[in-house]
Amino acid sequence: MTLLFFLLGACTPSPTAPTDTDATDTATTPAPRGLLAVDNGRSQLLFLDDDLSVGWTAPLAPGPRDLALVEDRVLVSDAGGATWHALADGTELSRVPSPEPGVQSAQPTAQGGVRFAVDTGSGVWWIDVDASGAETGRIALDGVTDLRLVRTLPDGHVLLTASDPYRVEERDADGLVVTEFPLPGKGYLATRTDDGRTLATTGADLALVTFAPDGTVERRWQGSADDGLDWFSGFDHDAATGDTWIANWLGHNAWGTGPHLIRVDADGAIVETWEDHEAALQITHVMRVGGR
Repeated sequence: MTLLFFLLGACTPSPTAPTDTDATDTATTPAPRGLLAVDNGRSQLLFLDDDLSVGWTAPLAPGPRDLALVEDRVLVSDAGGATWHALADGTELSRVPSPEPGVQSAQPTAQGGVRFAVDTGSGVWWIDVDASGAETGRIALDGVTDLRLVRTLPDGHVLLTASDPYRVEERDADGLVVTEFPLPGKGYLATRTDDGRTLATTGADLALVTFAPDGTVERRWQGSADDGLDWFSGFDHDAATGDTWIANWLGHNAWGTGPHLIRVDADGAIVETWEDHEAALQITHVMRVGGR
C-alpha cells in the first residue's frame, strides 16, 4: 500500500497547488499489522494487534476452522459455508453457503468464488462454488479420512492431510494422488513454499514437519507438553525469516492450560506466545497480517 507524501516549499502555493485537505484525502490508511485467529470453541474471529492485544472480535457460525486473506477482506469457513469479513473491524460483508454440510476448509478461487473441502459423513469432496454459492464443480477425494484444511497449489493440485496411515497427500485436478509423505501423527494443515518444500503440523504429536521437494524429512520440530502445548492445528510460516506461528488447540478438556499461539523461530526456539483465556477458548488457525 503506497503512502503519498507532499513536500511543501517555502513559497506561497499557487491556486492549483494541493491544500492540506487535498493531501489528507489522497493519503491512504496503512494496512494493519497483527494476527488473525479462529476460535472454534466460542465461534469467533479475533484480530490481535501488533502488540498481541485484542483489536476486535467478530461472531461466526458454528464449526469455524479455516482462514484466507484477500486484500482487505477475510474469508472464514464454518460447518455450513463461509463468510467474508472486513479486515478493518471484522464486520461480516457476505455469506457463501456450501452445497453440502460438513465444511472443513474454505479457500477463495481465482474466479471470485470459494473452494470448499467437505466431509459429509458419506464422502469427502472438494466443491467449487461461485460468489453466490452456486456449485460449479466437485471432485471426490476417495480414501481420505480425518479431513481438515486443504490448500490449492498454483498448478491446480491440492495438499491435504489424511489418516490410516497418517500422511500428507498431493492430489491432481482430478482428485488422484500424485504423491504422499508419511506423518508421525494425525495431520491438520499442509502448505507448500515457493522453493518446493512442504510443511505440515500434527495434532497430539506436537510436530511441525518440513519435507524437502523429494519427500525426505528435512526437519521435524517437536513441541513439548512442558510448555503447555496440547494439540497443533493451523499455522502460518514466514519463508523469509523462517518463523512459524502455530495454533495450540486447547480442546479435549485442555481449556485454560497453556498458550493459544506460539511463534517458533528458524532455530526452533519458542520466541513469542499469546495466551488469554478470557478472550479465547480454543484457537484452530492463525494467520499473519501486514508482515507481522
